[in-house]
Amino acid sequence: MARAGEELEHLTGLRSFLALWIVCGHYMPGASADGSHRSANVSAITCRSFAAVDLFIVMSGYVTHLAYGNRLRSESLSLRRYYLLRMAHILITSYVAMLWSLLVVLAVEEYRDSFLPSISTLLGCFGFVQHWIRPATWCPAPPSWTIEALLPSWLLYPFLRILVARLEGRPGALVMWMLVVYAISFGPLLSLYLLQDGHLNWGQFATTFMWPPAQLPDFALGVLASELSAALPSCSGCSGWCRAMLGDAALLGFAAAVVMLPSPSTHAECQTDSNVLLTHGGSLAIALFIFGSASGSCLAYVLRHPALVSLGKYSFEVYLFQWPLQALFRRLCAEMEAEARRRKQLSMQAAIQEKTQELERLTFQLNSLERVEREQQVLIEKLSQLHIDGSPTPGRNSSNAGCAGSLEDRILLAVWGRVFDVSSGKEFYGEGQSYQLFAGHDCSKAFALTLRQEGLLDQGLEDLTPEQLNHLNRTYWETYIAKYPVVGRLEDPPYRAADYDRFEQGHRY
Repeated sequence: MARAGEELEHLTGLRSFLALWIVCGHYMPGASADGSHRSANVSAITCRSFAAVDLFIVMSGYVTHLAYGNRLRSESLSLRRYYLLRMAHILITSYVAMLWSLLVVLAVEEYRDSFLPSISTLLGCFGFVQHWIRPATWCPAPPSWTIEALLPSWLLYPFLRILVARLEGRPGALVMWMLVVYAISFGPLLSLYLLQDGHLNWGQFATTFMWPPAQLPDFALGVLASELSAALPSCSGCSGWCRAMLGDAALLGFAAAVVMLPSPSTHAECQTDSNVLLTHGGSLAIALFIFGSASGSCLAYVLRHPALVSLGKYSFEVYLFQWPLQALFRRLCAEMEAEARRRKQLSMQAAIQEKTQELERLTFQLNSLERVEREQQVLIEKLSQLHIDGSPTPGRNSSNAGCAGSLEDRILLAVWGRVFDVSSGKEFYGEGQSYQLFAGHDCSKAFALTLRQEGLLDQGLEDLTPEQLNHLNRTYWETYIAKYPVVGRLEDPPYRAADYDRFEQGHRY
């Protein structure tokens, strides 16, 4: 394990890709409206960025064992010193990111309405225990849940190391235990997927992915892969090429699974059904890549590029600080857009005023011409001394021509009492499409629960949790306000729409 510096270099380069993938998954716009295959694939890849977190978990187990295993075994590193080295920097950086995120929430009114947690939730977040209670809770610096998920693994590692030490120099036993741990990690999720006929909901995703104990087996896989690398430094007679090919094939297979799974039609569907399998399904492939790449594979050579390694050194900070940074930039852009709209409005008002003045001048000239015309007519009558009572008076003829036409049938649905025209999304809401059942209904409760059931249409929202309301809020903003026009509001929604105006944030109709 003295070769830590060499082995970690390509993993540091890999971290730069993973951080970019996660940031794009959180904030990159979805597929374009033309529904092209390329755009759909790009959108599917970015929204499955949660799979990158699994790579971080397995890598953490590998790196922890590589950096501290021998030192703990030889007692050159005390237990207290290990905990200090392993967690001090990470916890301090996490607290800074969480405090900064909390300040952003307090400073921006719309964020206060949507994201400000309760005191008890804040204490749970800063104590790194909130996701043990409610896995889907929003905490300041949301990626900090990963630190909470890894804390049990880091705390238990010295005891796990003692168990793994019994397998030292026994590659066959190590491989067998890797398969056992993988079965513990992925087996329950796969069984649930098969028992439910290929369906997994968002609640099951949140539990199997964000509940801290669910990440323990993947961390253990990384530890076992590190011990296997030490047990087979030369691949036990196999050429280094054989081991390197195994690592490259494992990572490419994982990437192919991310790309080739059926593309979800919405971002919410990206965390349901077969997509959920990526939370743990790729952990063995990741462990095999790390094991194989230690021999110097082709992908490891690419990942050792100095530029990628330099970027990868800051991937942890990028991962933690992504939310407050994007929140500040989004707020700044909103202010700039508001200023641009204000200037455009002033310009339009000036143009309207100019046109109004021109119209007044033309009206005055027209009235003057009509007065002159009347005076000329009187003069002509006096000169001709003719009496033409009963004759028609010259004037302008006018006709009211009615226009008969028909509007194309529109597809409408309601969220929070606001009626959206989703006709531009006929490929989703049209006749025979997967979301046809939403047309003509208030879909608020169905969207909050991410379920397609007729029984959830036109229903009240009183029994929804704050997390479900926040999920509905994201759907309202990111899918409907962003893509479809508001054309009215319901006169008799199945709930008091005014109670939820705080989410609607100024888009009143």
